[in-house]
Amino acid sequence: MRRGYLEALLWIVAAFISVGAWRAARDVVPPVTGVAGERLAAPPEPLRLAEARLGEAARSIARSDPFRLERRPSAVAFSAAPDAVNGMMMMPPPPPPAPPKPQLAVSGIVGPPWTALLEGVPGRDGPVLVRTGDQVDMLRIRQVGPREVVVAGMDTVWRLTIKRTFQ
Repeated sequence: MRRGYLEALLWIVAAFISVGAWRAARDVVPPVTGVAGERLAAPPEPLRLAEARLGEAARSIARSDPFRLERRPSAVAFSAAPDAVNGMMMMPPPPPPAPPKPQLAVSGIVGPPWTALLEGVPGRDGPVLVRTGDQVDMLRIRQVGPREVVVAGMDTVWRLTIKRTFQ
């Protein structure tokens, strides 16, 4: 019995909310008034300026350096040498690419004192024995521990662990 009253009450509340939403939506967009066949007015013709005034305006803008915060020429002059063939300004050549980073691997660590067998060192064939503080080519051995080797160089720091355990 209670359930029937509750359900009827909920239906009445839903109806009131729906009517309120419909009224709010109706008032959001104002009604369109006017005659159905009425033509809209054309936009006004843009103002035409004489070519002399346009040239004067262009020179004024160029003098004011619109792309500089100070609105005056830079103290440092820019000059790029024109290309000898066609007289166009040429960009400087891009810098050479950085050398590839080596693929380092640790094949073994023994100690203490800890010594590691480092593979993939540029300029060396085969593995290299390294200890903490050693300098090999452009690589500096920062730390050799029982589980990892820390190598720094070429804008990179490697934390290397043994690639496989001894069997």
